[in-house]
Amino acid sequence: MTDDFVQPDEKLSWRFPRVFWIANSAELFERAAYYGITMSSV
Repeated sequence: MTDDFVQPDEKLSWRFPRVFWIANSAELFERAAYYGITMSSV
């Protein structure tokens, strides 16, 4: 078995790759911009 899988006795953590956080942050900014423009055009 590889070390990529979390063992049942290990605690879950917020350790994700940096690319994961960059992609999620970009998605949040994209949604905020979309909804901001949508709300301001109403």
